[in-house]
Amino acid sequence: MLFNFYQNKKEKFFLDLIIFFTLIVLFIKFFILIEVYPLHDEVVIIERNTKWHSFLWRNYTSNHTINSFFAVIIKSIFGFNLLYYRFVSFIFFAFILILFRKLYPSLLLYCIFISIILSSQLLTNYIWIFRGYYSWAFFTVLNFFYLKKFIQNNFDNKNFNILLVINLILLCHAIFTLYIVVPTFVCLFFIFIKNFKKNKDFKVKEKIFNFFIFFLFPLISFYFLVITIEGFIINHWDNLTMKFFLSNIFDIIKGGFIPGFKSIFLSPHFNQYLPKSNFFIVLYNSLINNVLMTTNPQIEAQYTILGVYLISFLIFIYRTLIKRFDYLDLALISAFLFFYFIHFVPEPRVHVGLVFFNIFYIFNNLYLFYIKKFKINLLVTSLFSFLAIFSILNTKIDNRYYETKLAVDKINLLKQKHNCDQLNYLLDEYEVWVMKNIYQKDCSFYYDLKNEKNILY
Repeated sequence: MLFNFYQNKKEKFFLDLIIFFTLIVLFIKFFILIEVYPLHDEVVIIERNTKWHSFLWRNYTSNHTINSFFAVIIKSIFGFNLLYYRFVSFIFFAFILILFRKLYPSLLLYCIFISIILSSQLLTNYIWIFRGYYSWAFFTVLNFFYLKKFIQNNFDNKNFNILLVINLILLCHAIFTLYIVVPTFVCLFFIFIKNFKKNKDFKVKEKIFNFFIFFLFPLISFYFLVITIEGFIINHWDNLTMKFFLSNIFDIIKGGFIPGFKSIFLSPHFNQYLPKSNFFIVLYNSLINNVLMTTNPQIEAQYTILGVYLISFLIFIYRTLIKRFDYLDLALISAFLFFYFIHFVPEPRVHVGLVFFNIFYIFNNLYLFYIKKFKINLLVTSLFSFLAIFSILNTKIDNRYYETKLAVDKINLLKQKHNCDQLNYLLDEYEVWVMKNIYQKDCSFYYDLKNEKNILY
């Protein structure tokens, strides 16, 4: 028994060491050794959603509220710095690793886990990009963690309330988090149905009350505000001042609520994700052949994501056949079914949060039914440890994501020799747009309404 204690202690030491190694190496690669070229989408968010008066603006469906919120805090304290904005995604990635270690303290499983993530260029790239996919992934994993705790603690109110708050944050972050929120509430609904009469400790009335207090009322209030802001911008884009907003608040709500609602929830933007043929064929092609309109055709095929979905589904089938079906299995199949019934085929990057739920589902089963029951050979652990270290050391940024590279290189060359006024004649409109958003300390700007373009000065 003493030997097992020291073995576990030694394994946890090496586990902590390799997690630390992962974060240090990736930090150096992503934030020190690279040239900084913003993505086009990053420039859009920097322009529209990184100020206190605009970070809640949904901007159709493109704003990821959590990241925009942290960006305005960072900008208020340190000023504009794209690397600081990107660091938010990296921090959420680090939190995911910490949660994994808490749930599955196995060196072997961690090495497999990090190797899976780094095997996907898409999952790797969004670790350092200023977009909200890893914040979604973190809260998805946190949701998985507290759903487990809620089930294990006899459906207690403390973990129930935490789950409500997590799902509230998810839905406030972005609409696509419905892919996780809906399956979670399906699971909670069946737990409620099964326990509200049989389980005396279930505290039905408290849970219903808490549902309204911790989830529904805050969610309605948040989206009422967001819809109002969206309608305000649509109807009064030429007079976006706080004074005008407060002086005309009731007229803005009356005239802007419906346009704002349609812009967020009924946007024509969604039409491009409606499959025009067999859903599964279109989904497969979107992941493997990148055939969606808005997907960069240069980005690699997502075999890792497809493989994770397939393995998690096979585990679900196996558990169903051997009659070990539980609430986590219900949450997984609800996610698959919701994905199918909503009948949208999103871009590959939208899978980031959802695929982490599936990854944790897979490792939950590996840890419970294999690692804890069978002695793992040291050779196997060593081999996967070398694989993980190799993956970490060989991880690199895919330069195909740098759509703005030509514009940034040209700006860097010209701004050393010319003043802001001269740059208006040397840069095209797209380059001026990049310049005024990425080099905010170098030039001021105003928007020329007559000629409909940005002017540097």
